[in-house]
Amino acid sequence: MLRLSHARVFPRSFTAARSLLTTTRLSTDAVAYARPLPPGALPAYDLAVELINGDAAAKRAKVERLHAELEKTGEDVEKTKLEKALEKLEIESEINLPEVRWNFKNGLLDLSKPVHRHMLERSWRNEGRLDKLMERVYQMHVVPDILPELHPTLDLRVNFSLALTSEEVTPLSKSPVNLEDVEPGVFLGPEQTSKPPTLKAQVYHTDTRLYTLLMVDPDVPSPATKSFHTYVHCLMPNIPLSVLETSITLPTSSSDSALQYVPPHPQQGTPYHRYTLLLLPQTSPAPLALSALPSREAFDVRAFVKEHKLDGPGGGIFFWRGVWDESVSKIYQEVLALPEPKYGKPPKFDPYVDEAGNRSRKYI
Repeated sequence: MLRLSHARVFPRSFTAARSLLTTTRLSTDAVAYARPLPPGALPAYDLAVELINGDAAAKRAKVERLHAELEKTGEDVEKTKLEKALEKLEIESEINLPEVRWNFKNGLLDLSKPVHRHMLERSWRNEGRLDKLMERVYQMHVVPDILPELHPTLDLRVNFSLALTSEEVTPLSKSPVNLEDVEPGVFLGPEQTSKPPTLKAQVYHTDTRLYTLLMVDPDVPSPATKSFHTYVHCLMPNIPLSVLETSITLPTSSSDSALQYVPPHPQQGTPYHRYTLLLLPQTSPAPLALSALPSREAFDVRAFVKEHKLDGPGGGIFFWRGVWDESVSKIYQEVLALPEPKYGKPPKFDPYVDEAGNRSRKYI
């Protein structure tokens, strides 16, 4: 009986070319793009490159015509439309070029170029980072507990490693986490967050815009209401950000317009706390002037956002979780200068115990 093999048979020249392409892809020593296959090694590849280059050249010609048309247009709505169309066409003219894709894959980015900005934002939105963030934001009810909704337009990253000692990076009995690029929703020990993190807010607009940063804890117990209230750990308005200006340094001292960073201090006997960073765009180009700094205790995020018109579209969000350990006592003593509270479930009512704690006899 004749048995048919399911293995595919390729021409010898195709096999050799495919091997050469694989070897080239695995090489990480290259510092500049080089065509992976020499002309003639694989005719199909040559035709694909020719087609891509032809399409790019045709679109570049349209870009030149749009540039000339834009120079003749005044400051009006029509000019704004032309600028958007021009940027879209510039992206389309370069996004399929092998060199552009190779540079992006190898981290050789020039964010002054529309195509690199577009690819960076597309990677953030489509390759899992934004999905993981929002999945955990909704799973842990950060939204809607703090704000009714938020649709991020920037990639907010948190780095706690720069200011910590080796002992603080991985305290005893703590599972190690990546403190250089913290994952949303992970547990961090109070020692690991005792110093302000360095933040990177990757926005995708070229112009400089102002943002306000809030760091809040919505899980602080309130004995008066027998519920929880929100505590402000940091408030910082008027942060200038652009695609090339992304670093944020948190204030280490309070001023007329900012509240310094207070390290997380989850109270003993409470469930985990959700330490949340909100980076909200200011709708006005003028700096935000706070008439008075809010109280850290019982802070109303929604009212603050509405009052200062920070409820525009977009922004950024990030959070991690924390629970009490022995190091919290040091924060209360040295940073807050307050007695450390302790919480727990109220004792179960026993009808047979009097006010003095004496149990009455069951039978008389």
